[in-house]
Amino acid sequence: MTAKLSHIYLRRRMWVARLTVPPDVQDIIGKTILSKSTRETSEARAGVKADIIVAGWKRQIEEARKVLRSAPVAGLAQNEMDYLQRAWRDQEFDLVEDAMRVLLPEGLTDAQMIKAWRRRQGPGYDPGMPSYLDAMAAAVPAIDAALNQISETRTPFLKYNKEWSASLNTTKGRQRDQYGRDLEVFDPGQNVFLEDITRRSVQNWISRRVDQGDASNTIQRRLSAIRRYWIWLQDHDYLDAEHNPWTDAKVPKTTSAEPRKAFTTAQINRLWQGASDDKDLAALIALAAYTGGRIGELCSIEVAHVDQEQGTLRVVDSKTDAGNRTIPVHKDIQPLLASLVKGAQSGRWLIHSAAVNQYGERSVPLGKRFGRLKKAQGHGPALVFHSIRKTVATQLQDAGCPEPIAADIIGHEIKTMTYGLYSTGSSIATRREWLEKAVIPLVMTIERDGGD
Repeated sequence: MTAKLSHIYLRRRMWVARLTVPPDVQDIIGKTILSKSTRETSEARAGVKADIIVAGWKRQIEEARKVLRSAPVAGLAQNEMDYLQRAWRDQEFDLVEDAMRVLLPEGLTDAQMIKAWRRRQGPGYDPGMPSYLDAMAAAVPAIDAALNQISETRTPFLKYNKEWSASLNTTKGRQRDQYGRDLEVFDPGQNVFLEDITRRSVQNWISRRVDQGDASNTIQRRLSAIRRYWIWLQDHDYLDAEHNPWTDAKVPKTTSAEPRKAFTTAQINRLWQGASDDKDLAALIALAAYTGGRIGELCSIEVAHVDQEQGTLRVVDSKTDAGNRTIPVHKDIQPLLASLVKGAQSGRWLIHSAAVNQYGERSVPLGKRFGRLKKAQGHGPALVFHSIRKTVATQLQDAGCPEPIAADIIGHEIKTMTYGLYSTGSSIATRREWLEKAVIPLVMTIERDGGD
C-alpha cells in the first residue's frame, strides 16, 4: 500500500505516519516534516490510519498554499485567521505557536514569558490553552489579541465596525467615517474585546480621554457613536441584550476652546473687501452675509436650484433636514446672483471651486482661503466662516423677527408642537420681508465678472 511504502515508519515498536512538507509552504506550516504516531504495532492497521492522517495533512498543505498567496501570517488577514482557527479546533497548537512566534519581540526569553504567565494565572485564566502559547499571550498583548480571535473566546470590539457603518442610514460619507473613527478612538490598538467591556472600563476610558485633553462635547459625540454601535450589535444578536455598560457613563464638564462668536457687520465688510482679488470667495461671503447659509450648503447650490424669476435659492444638500430649504434672495444681491448664474462653473455650480475631496465637498478650498484671510485680518479661532451665519441670526433677532420665521430662513429645526409639527413653514414673501428688514447692507458693490 502507498502508506506502507512512503508515509509510515517504525519507531519504538509503534508505526508513525510521516510526510515531507513541500518547500513552498514550510514557513506557513512551520515544519519541514509532519509526523504523528498511529498508535498501532500492526503495520497493516497502521497503514490504514496513516492514509487518513496523510490525507488531512495534504488538505492542510492546500489551505497553506491559499494563505501563501495573501499577506504574511503575522498580518492575520481573514483567510489566515480562518486557517489558524481551523488549526486551533483541530488542536494543531504547534502551527498556531509557530505563527505567533513572528510577533514575539527579539530578546524575549522563555523565562520572561513563563514569569508573565504565572502572574496571569488568576481570574479568567484559561487552563485549556497550551502553556507555552498562554505564556506568549501573557507577555505580548498583540499575541493575546490574536489568540483570542483564533480561539474565538472573545470578540474584537471593532470586528463589526465596517458592517455597522455600511448599515447607517445617512448619505453623508464624512459622517459615516467619523462614526468609524470614534469607535477606533476607543480601541486604537485593536486589543479590546466586547466581552471585557464593563461600566468601570468605560468610565476609565472617559477619564483617560479627559486627561488627554478631549472636550466634554467631543467625548459625548464619541459615546453617541459607540452607543449606536452597541445597540446595533445587540439587535443583530452579537451581544447580550441585557448588558449595556454605556448607559450611565458620566462625562465631566471640561473647559473647551473659546466658543464661536458672530462677526460684526463692519468685520464682514472688511473681509469682503479683503477678498476683492478672489471673486469666488467674495461671492461666497456675500451669499452667506445675506442668507445665513452654511459654507457647505452654499457651495453645493447648482444653477438649477436658482429661480431668478421668483428670486429664490434652494438648498438641497444640507447637513440636516431642516437645512434643506428655500431662501429668498435679498434685493441687494440679485445682480450678483445673475452674474453667478451666467458664469457658472461647467454650467452647473453657482460658486466656482477648484477641487472636490473624497466626500464630494466643494467647500474645502474656499474654506481654507477664508481661514487665511480672516487670520491675516487678526481674527482668532472663535471667528470662522460659520460666524457669518451667527451674524445673520443675530440681525434677525435684533429686528424682532419671530423665531419660527428666523428658523425657516436660517434652516433650524423648530421643536414646538404647533410650528414644528403642524406648520408647513412660513411663506417666501414673509421670509423675504424679514430678511430685507434685518440684514444690514454691505457697503461694497456686489458684482462678479462672468466666466469660470
